Amino acid sequence: MPDAGQSAAILFVDISGSTSLYECRGDAVARQLTAQCIAGVSDVVRREGGTVIKTMGDGLMCTFPGPDAAFEAATRMMAAQAEGELSIYVGGHYGPVIWEEGDVFGDAVNLAARVAALAKAGEILLSEAAVAELAPERRERTRWLDRTTVKGKTGPVSIFSVILPEDDVTTIAGAGQQPTGTAEVRLVLIHGGREIALREGTPGFVIGRDKRRCDLVVDSDYASRQHASIEVRRGKAFLRDHSTNGTYVSDQNDDLAFVKRELLQLVGSGSLSLGRRPDGNRKGLIRFRLETGG
Repeated sequence: MPDAGQSAAILFVDISGSTSLYECRGDAVARQLTAQCIAGVSDVVRREGGTVIKTMGDGLMCTFPGPDAAFEAATRMMAAQAEGELSIYVGGHYGPVIWEEGDVFGDAVNLAARVAALAKAGEILLSEAAVAELAPERRERTRWLDRTTVKGKTGPVSIFSVILPEDDVTTIAGAGQQPTGTAEVRLVLIHGGREIALREGTPGFVIGRDKRRCDLVVDSDYASRQHASIEVRRGKAFLRDHSTNGTYVSDQNDDLAFVKRELLQLVGSGSLSLGRRPDGNRKGLIRFRLETGG
C-alpha cells in the first residue's frame, strides 16, 4: 500500500544547455560531462541526508526530510558546479507526498517541478511553503522573486530565489516583499457569443480546437489543438503562442503583430486571429479588451 501523508522537501535539478552541449562538444564528451555532473549532484544529495528518487535525462529528482537539508544541498550543488563547464538550475517545494515502491507522487511533487521550470541557469528557486519552514538564518538568504500562476494550481504561487554568495544583488525598494494594493486588472475575451473575464491569478487559460483541453474552443481549421495560452499577472496580460500557424494580434489602432512560439503582452483592446491573418478569419477571431479597476 502507498505510504501517504508524510511531508518531504522535493528538489528537481537539471543541467542547463545540455542539448547545445551535445552539438558543440560531440556525443561522447557531452555524455561524459553530464554523467559527471549528475554523479556529483547525487553525491551532494546523499551527504546532506537526501535520497535520489530518479534521474530523468540530464536531471534528477531528490527528496529530503525537510527544507533546511534541501537548502544546504542545493547551495552546495551550485557551488560545486561554479567552476565546471556545466551549469545547473534547481527548484523545490515542501509538502505532503505519497511514497510508493521507492518513488514519490502527489501535488507537492508536481509543484516542485513547476518551480524548477521557472529557474534559470545558476539559479535556485523555492516555493513559499519551503521558505516558510527554513531556519531563520537560511530564510534570510532568500528573497521574494515573483507571484505567478502555475499549471494545476487554482491560485498564484509565490516564488523565492536563494541568494548565493557570488550573487551581485541589486537593492531595490521593497525587495523581498510581495506587492499589495495594486488595482485589479481583467482581460475580457469575446468569442462565439461568450464573454470571459480573466483576472489576476487565473491559471493559464488555453484557447484552441481541442474541446477537452481548451478553456475557450475555437472552431477553425487554422487553429491548433492547443493554440495559445493567456495569463494575467502583475497587472499585465500575456499571450503565449504554442501553435503551428502562429497568432495575429491586432491592437486598437489596427496595427498587426504576428507571434509564433513567443510571448506577447496584450494592451488596450484588439483582436486575436488564430492561424491566419484576420481578413476573412471570422471563425478564428477573438476580441479582447483590458480593464482596470478596484
